[in-house]
Amino acid sequence: MSLPYEMVPEAESVTMAKSIETKLRLAEALHALMETEPLAKITVSELVAAVGISRKAFYYHFEDKSQLINWYCHYDFVSRQTELLAEGGWMATGSVARYFATDRKFYGTALSDTTTHAFGTYFVRVLSTIIFVTMESAYRLEFGADYAPILKRNADFLAEGGRRALVRWLLDDRESPPEEYMSYVMKSSAAYARCVYSAFPEEERQALLLPVEQPLAPGGEAHDRLQRLLSKMDL
Repeated sequence: MSLPYEMVPEAESVTMAKSIETKLRLAEALHALMETEPLAKITVSELVAAVGISRKAFYYHFEDKSQLINWYCHYDFVSRQTELLAEGGWMATGSVARYFATDRKFYGTALSDTTTHAFGTYFVRVLSTIIFVTMESAYRLEFGADYAPILKRNADFLAEGGRRALVRWLLDDRESPPEEYMSYVMKSSAAYARCVYSAFPEEERQALLLPVEQPLAPGGEAHDRLQRLLSKMDL
């Protein structure tokens, strides 16, 4: 098990800091190159020339460009995660959308990758956990603990759909600002929810009418549980 950063011996901590600095410089160089070139055409030689290191140094840190993107997105997202999710619920979703919109091409590319250790896969796990805790908090009393596995499968399904929608918005709909995108997501979700609700027999509809509240409001039990679950995640 690795030691917390502040407990690492000084010599090792200096080495770690230099390694992170090199990785961040590579990420910044890739950011800049992606403004004018597609990722597939950017070479490792271009990256190392921009940073002033050797190819050997690049491959010491990363296997390829995709691993560099995944590392940076994970590093940056995790460092901002508490801040981004602080508001809870839909407000947190809006914060995340605004964060990704700061560099649509870079984050859209990262979210497109869903291989085992990719950032897109990590993000789906984060989003699924948020959705699951929200649904569990809202429906625990109605369905009981036995309903959790079904909620988890539904959360996974919705999270993957959310990732795909984000990728399309980031890469294909660059004129739409985050606020407009989130408004569309909320309205379309509400419309679909009404369709599902109307499919239930009249006698069952009343049981589905739960009080309107914010399950992930800061300071609440569900919000604190979500933060604990997310803190245990890794790429």
